[in-house]
Amino acid sequence: MFYECHLIKPYWDKINYFLQMVFNDKFQISKSIILFNAPVPDCVPRTKYVILWTFLAIARKNITSNWKSKASPTFKQFMNMVSAVSQLEMNTVKGRTERTTSLYIAWQKVTEILENNDCSRL
Repeated sequence: MFYECHLIKPYWDKINYFLQMVFNDKFQISKSIILFNAPVPDCVPRTKYVILWTFLAIARKNITSNWKSKASPTFKQFMNMVSAVSQLEMNTVKGRTERTTSLYIAWQKVTEILENNDCSRL
């Protein structure tokens, strides 16, 4: 139900498209990844696992926040949450002297997607 419900499926499709933009066009989200944090496909580098799990936690939180609502969760709500988390993560990394860490580089890609509004057509 958390993944296959006809009200939720379009939401997960948009999340999957966003994840493809961030990680790789080959990335395909699966029920086992969403529900159980199953092993991630090889197209996602190990250094980006934290970001993937963060996005999935945000997506699931968005669903549970709307659980008893008549409206299903929206991609816009998801992106607002991602934007807030991205800003916090980038501020945390900016406070460090070394900005070449893989986590900084990964979050920088997310920030670029958000700034360019690449997801606006979803």
